[in-house]
Amino acid sequence: MRSDMKICFRLFGTTISPQEITKLTSIVPTTSLLEGERNAALNLPRKNLWTVESTVDSDIFEDHWDSLKETLVKSKEVIREISKTGSATLSIVIDSSHRLPSITIPPSMSAFAAYVNADIDIDHLQS
Repeated sequence: MRSDMKICFRLFGTTISPQEITKLTSIVPTTSLLEGERNAALNLPRKNLWTVESTVDSDIFEDHWDSLKETLVKSKEVIREISKTGSATLSIVIDSSHRLPSITIPPSMSAFAAYVNADIDIDHLQS
C-alpha cells in the first residue's frame, strides 16, 4: 500500500526572475525557468517558474514538511516580498494506487503559507 508523496513550493509569474529568487533566498531550486525558457515556440512555461520540492523517501507527510521547513522559513521575509509580484503555492502531491492517506497539515506549514500568502493545494493522483 505504498504511496508516493511530496511537497512542492512554487513561485509562479513573479516579476523577479527565477535566478534572482535563487540569489535572494539562497535556496537551490528544483526548477528554475524563465517564461518561454523550456519551449519558446509554445511559450512554456507561460510565466516565470521557481520551485523547491521535498525529496525524502517517506510515507509520513510531516517528514516531507520537515525536509523543507527550515529552508523555507529562514527565507520567509524574502519569499513574502517576492510572492507579492506573482503567486505562491504549497502543493501536497500524493500518488497512490490504493487507499489515499490522511493528510494532517502541521501548524508550522499553515503559518508559513499564511505568512507568504501561499495557497495550499492537495493533489491526490490515483494510478
